Amino acid sequence: MPRKAWARSTRASREFETEEGLKKLKEELIWGFDNISPLIYLNPEQRKMILERIHFVNFYGKEALYTYGDTDDLHSYILFEGEYQIYNKKKTLVDIVSGRLNFFGYGGPIFKRRTHSIMIDEDSIVGVIYKDDFLEILQPFSKFSKFISRNIINKDKMFVRLDEFKSFVLNSIDQDKINIVELIHLFKKINSCL
Repeated sequence: MPRKAWARSTRASREFETEEGLKKLKEELIWGFDNISPLIYLNPEQRKMILERIHFVNFYGKEALYTYGDTDDLHSYILFEGEYQIYNKKKTLVDIVSGRLNFFGYGGPIFKRRTHSIMIDEDSIVGVIYKDDFLEILQPFSKFSKFISRNIINKDKMFVRLDEFKSFVLNSIDQDKINIVELIHLFKKINSCL
C-alpha cells in the first residue's frame, strides 16, 4: 500500500521531512518494539507494517489532535517527544501524559468515534498510523490485538471508577464534611481496576 501524506498539515504541525530525523525516529521505534508495551506484543509482520506506514508529525504549537465525538481522522498515535492532555466529554482535564513511545488513540479506529479529546503540546513529535493501516496491523487473535482489547476494557473500568471518585469529591467540596467511609470505599474501587 502506498504511503499517504499527513493530511492535516497546519501552521502548528508539519510532517517530519529530514532523512536524518526520520531515521532517528524509526530507530527509536525499533528499540521500542523490544522494550515498550504494547509495542512488544507486535509480531515481525506487524512491526514491518508500522515502520512502512507510520508518519512522523512535528507540532510547533498547541493543537487539538482530536475531540470527543469525532468520527473523522480516526488514527492511532505514538508520542515520541512532548506531552498531551486528555479531556472528557465535559472538557474536564482527565490526565496529562508525557514520555517516550506512548501509544494512544487506538479506540477511535475500533469504535469509529472518539470517546475523549486530546490536546497535543508544542514541540511534540507524534507518529501517526492511519485508521485503515491500524485496523490491518491489528490482526485478529494476535498478541497485540489481545493486549489492545484487554486494555480498552480495563481503561473503561478505571475511568468509570475514577469519575465516581472525582464526582464524590467535587460534590463534597460544597458541603462542610466529607464522608470519609464513602471516600475510602470509592478509592478502593479505583485500585481494584488497575
